[in-house]
Amino acid sequence: NQMGWDQSDSKEGLLAQKVYRVQFFATKYPDEASQVAESVENQLSQKAYIDYKTPYYWVRLGECETKEEADSLLEEIKKFYELVGVVTSPDKPKGRGMKISSTPVKEWAICNNVEVYQPVRLNKEFCEFLKEKEIDFLILISYGKILPGKILQIPKFAPLNLHPSLLPKYRGAAPVEWALINGEKETGITVIKMNEKMDEGEIVVQRKVEIRKTDDILSL
Repeated sequence: NQMGWDQSDSKEGLLAQKVYRVQFFATKYPDEASQVAESVENQLSQKAYIDYKTPYYWVRLGECETKEEADSLLEEIKKFYELVGVVTSPDKPKGRGMKISSTPVKEWAICNNVEVYQPVRLNKEFCEFLKEKEIDFLILISYGKILPGKILQIPKFAPLNLHPSLLPKYRGAAPVEWALINGEKETGITVIKMNEKMDEGEIVVQRKVEIRKTDDILSL
């Protein structure tokens, strides 16, 4: 395209389309990746991200939409439990116009009359918010932060984390992306009882799913 980004049928090009479903540039040289990211941000006024996944540096725009994922997960939880509140990231600028936008989780909660809390820090005030709710379970899905022990002790029964990999494989960030990058034949979902380490809690249940040749990050 006009940006000169690599969108060819090369192996790395096809892989990037599967992983990101967005415009991309792949290079083995970090300095070149930095130059491309700076150029993209200047021309489009949109944040560019650089990820290192051996042996390439990937420059990408934005992140995949998760509205459908958020809606389906929250609807399933609501079917079986009383959802007394949701916690999500604060509103932040997004897109070319840098318009202040809410997360899909917040949008769903407002539409379903569920209380929303958007802490900047997981501090004493946040702990008090959770304690007031007298929660039985705390369910974490793609929150992006490790919860301290004082928060994990608040639920009556358990703090649970829904992680999109077959733990202990692919702990941490981007487990679906790594499964695709490494050519895995299957992946899945793991529910764990959280502790203060990264995705290392007791496994409660797992469900496997086959990775088909046509699958990408959104279909998985």
